[in-house]
Amino acid sequence: MGVTTPPDGDWDAARARARSEVHSLLAPGERQCASCGARSRATSRSCPVCGTPYTVRRTKLLGTRRAKLIAGLGMLLVLGVAAGLVALLSPEVERAKSTSAAATARARSRAIESLVRKDAAEQRLHLAGVDRRDPGSSAADTVRTRTRTAIVGDLERGIAADDRARVRAGTAAGVIRYVQCSPFPAGSRVSLQAAVASYACVAVNRLITSGTKVLGVLGDPFWARVDFARGRLAWCKINPRPGEGGAGTGPPLVPLAHACDLERPAPAGF
Repeated sequence: MGVTTPPDGDWDAARARARSEVHSLLAPGERQCASCGARSRATSRSCPVCGTPYTVRRTKLLGTRRAKLIAGLGMLLVLGVAAGLVALLSPEVERAKSTSAAATARARSRAIESLVRKDAAEQRLHLAGVDRRDPGSSAADTVRTRTRTAIVGDLERGIAADDRARVRAGTAAGVIRYVQCSPFPAGSRVSLQAAVASYACVAVNRLITSGTKVLGVLGDPFWARVDFARGRLAWCKINPRPGEGGAGTGPPLVPLAHACDLERPAPAGF
């Protein structure tokens, strides 16, 4: 089948219609002058009638010297008001700080006083007598050593009874397993020639173990003295403050009764 070629006149008409459509699409829209009201499709940026630009440039906010001056005066006014408020509120702020500091100091003082009363009550002196006595130098050393060991056992039982009473009263915690007393200072030995000996004791409520081996003990600490010749015992629970390296950095350590203070010589006839 052959292809029929349209006449040249039809092609010319088609091209003319296409150009017309393109021109209509690209033609500028109608604009109205804001000054004189004339309508125009001209592509110029100004009205062809009165010459007024169609687009009005915006004036910068601080584009003039007057505007800058007004803005500067406004900033100075704001800063002046802020400074006035600071001056007005500063005394109130200082009074609030002073009141808060005083309240903190009073609370700390009350806490220290409460701790001192608590420690003083817990560290009170306990005295006891036993029937056993060191027989003296006329007896064999083995007999004297056995007697002294028994007197230290009486001390341990007395401290155990004391600490269990504290647990019942709610001033100590844990189950008291036993009391362990060792010569003070640590590593020293008590000579048979010493009539009075010092001991550091622990009312043990926890064992530190590794497998079946006991590495150490934890519990309530006590300081004690034993007068072997007179059968007299003295002990006090102590409340050490570990880790306080500087003076005045913690609550004061409540002094122990002289009979319990192992850092002082033993008093006569406690």
